[in-house]
Amino acid sequence: MLARPHARDTSRFSIRAFTLIELLVVIAIIALLISILLPALGEARKAAQCLREQAGASQVGRAYFVYSNENRDATMTGYIPWAVGHLDNQPGKFVWLHPDPFNPGYMVEGNVIKVAGLRNMGAMGLPPEGAMFDRSIFREFMARSGAVSGNPNGGYNNNYSPRTSMYDTDTRVRGAAFAYHQSIGLNYVYVGGSATNGAYLNYARGANTGVGANIGHPSKLFYVTRLDQINKSDKLLLGTSSRGVDVGSLQNGSYTGDGNSYGIGHINWSAGKRVVPGFWQVLPPSPQYGAGSAVGTPAAARITWVASNKFNKNSNPIDWGYVDPRCNGRAIALKADGHVETLTLEQLRDMRRWANAADKPNWVFR
Repeated sequence: MLARPHARDTSRFSIRAFTLIELLVVIAIIALLISILLPALGEARKAAQCLREQAGASQVGRAYFVYSNENRDATMTGYIPWAVGHLDNQPGKFVWLHPDPFNPGYMVEGNVIKVAGLRNMGAMGLPPEGAMFDRSIFREFMARSGAVSGNPNGGYNNNYSPRTSMYDTDTRVRGAAFAYHQSIGLNYVYVGGSATNGAYLNYARGANTGVGANIGHPSKLFYVTRLDQINKSDKLLLGTSSRGVDVGSLQNGSYTGDGNSYGIGHINWSAGKRVVPGFWQVLPPSPQYGAGSAVGTPAAARITWVASNKFNKNSNPIDWGYVDPRCNGRAIALKADGHVETLTLEQLRDMRRWANAADKPNWVFR
């Protein structure tokens, strides 16, 4: 008879578990690695966002030049007087209306088109998402539609956007939010002119406001009205990345803005008030530009940038003229020759970047 095999001795194969200390050490190592990697991932995301915004700024530049080529080299115009931006029941070739970016079959009409955002967006053929690069802010502004405006074309079927629903209110509606918060604020003070910053001083209601006509420019013109007037297009700014007070807020169903609802003057700000990416204009570091304003258009208060080049995102957007250096301390700059680069606040203090006539960094208009 065969001998019965002995039972296998498994003592040598017993499995040893991790001790609590060993588990804690492994967890600590993983946590350390995560803490090292997360900032790098955050910086990578910021860099990717900056690249997207630079590409978007290039698209804005291309659209700007298409408009200019189609309009005898004309520059975009900033804030315009009432009668230039309204039909007043007399539509005609001398009223500056452009396609509605939300409804291209309609022409933009209403209070908020006096601010350049929607008007110039439609003129350049840019859809709203093509002018606002921050997708979270874009989606939020889209969600506001209907809260006040209802049907954007209801009750007004004369091929013009409605006076009393979408654009002829304060700043409570979707259209107003986009009018104020395009990602690249343009340098209207010195390129195109703005009625709140010394342009169109002699404009009068009923005046001929056609392109190329006498529309009330001041006797001493400090801004360019055509791109072919620019001396150094590789230096002069069309605009930069911008930020501003949220002038299109709906909180608890009611308007929470202030009296400067149509772009006249500067939007009031207080500590803690919401600031969002994008504003329709950027202002130069020196307040020395043309005096006064167009007839019936209050002049904006002049501003001087604060002395510091250390940006504080929790400060008043007007401290640096609405410029937003959100790319690692640098602002995206769109130049008059179409190229895009990033510039520091210190570099942006050079007035030769802002005014065609400037011949030195601290130039002032006389």
